[in-house]
Amino acid sequence: MPPLSSPPGPPGPPHPPRQSPLPWDDAPAAAPRVPALPATVAGAATARVPAEPRSARRARAMAEAAERAADAGQAPWLWQHLPPAAPRRSPRGRQDDTDAPPKPPLAPPPRPAAATAPAVSAAPAAVAAVILSSPETIHPALWRAHQLGRGGHPVEPSGYPSLDAELPGGGWPQRALTELLLPGPGQGEIRLLAPVLARLTAAGRGVLLLGPPAEPCAPAWGQLGIQLAQCVFVRGHDLLWPMEQALRSGQVGALLAWPGATLKADALRRLQLAAQSHDGPAFLFRPLAAARQPSPAPLRLALQPAGPDALAVRLLKRRGPAREEALVLELPTVLPAGARERAHRPRVVAASSRSLAA
Repeated sequence: MPPLSSPPGPPGPPHPPRQSPLPWDDAPAAAPRVPALPATVAGAATARVPAEPRSARRARAMAEAAERAADAGQAPWLWQHLPPAAPRRSPRGRQDDTDAPPKPPLAPPPRPAAATAPAVSAAPAAVAAVILSSPETIHPALWRAHQLGRGGHPVEPSGYPSLDAELPGGGWPQRALTELLLPGPGQGEIRLLAPVLARLTAAGRGVLLLGPPAEPCAPAWGQLGIQLAQCVFVRGHDLLWPMEQALRSGQVGALLAWPGATLKADALRRLQLAAQSHDGPAFLFRPLAAARQPSPAPLRLALQPAGPDALAVRLLKRRGPAREEALVLELPTVLPAGARERAHRPRVVAASSRSLAA
C-alpha cells in the first residue's frame, strides 16, 4: 500500500540563517544590548561632576572676600575675617594643616633715625670704659690686677684706716678665710683683731676660739673691749670637724682657729667652702713657714713684731696688686706704764766668763 502524502502546496518564505552560539564560530558577533535606564537615573548620571577640592573652595572664598573688601575700602587681610577651617584628620589620627591659610608677613623693624647714629656708635666705647673701671659690675668676683678687688660680699672694718686702705673691700672679708702667719703666739695678733672682736661682742654676736695656745687674760681682754661672756673656747686634738661645722652653721660672729702645722691642702679647701656660708670673718693662725705652701684663702698676711706696741704686716696674698713694703701698725696698749718702760728699754746682755775667755 503506498504511503499517504499530502498534495504539494505553494512554496513558503525562506528560513533565516542559523547563528552559532559558539565563540570560535567565524560569524561576526552581534553587539550587546544595553538596557535602557529610567529617566531619573539617567539624569543623575549625566549631572555627576568631580568634587571641588577644599583648597580650591577656600581660595575662591578668599577671592570673593577680597573683592568685597576692595569694594568697601577695607584692608586686604582676608584671613582675619574668615572663619578658621576645621583641621582634617589623617588616617593615623594626626591633624593635617596643609589647607591652613598663610600667616601675614611680619613688618620690617623701623630704621633708626640718622640723628641717633653717633650715639649708637659711641655707646660701646662708654660701656667698655665702665667695664674696665669697675669690672665687678659684670660679676662680683671680677677684679683687675692693678686694682683692689671690691667684690660683692660685705666686710668688717679692721679698726686701722691704713690697713683698710690695703684690704680688698676696705676690711676683713666675710664668707672667706683669712690666714695670719706669724713666727709664734703672742706677737700682737689678738690686739690686731681687738677692734673687730670688741664690735661683734658688743652687738651680742659670739666669738669662737678653737685651740688657743694659752689661757686668755681676762683683765687685758676687758681693757681691749672684748666681752668674754660672748666668747667660747674649744680645745682638742682634731679641730677640723668643729671648725667646719661652725662655719657652715652661720651662727658665729667671728671664728679664730689655731689648727697647727699639720693642716692639709684638702682640709683648707673644705674650710674655704664652708666659710662661704659664714656671715663674719674667719681667721686661721698658722706658722710663718706655711707661706711657701699654696692656700685657697683669698687673703694671707704675715705678722712680725715691730716693737712693744707695733706690728709689721706684710700682704702675701690679696685680690689686688702686690705690695712689697710692710705696713707698720700701732697696736692698742695693754701694758702698765712700768712694764711699757721696761719693754722700750734696750736690753743689755752680760757676757759670760766663758765667752770672754774664748
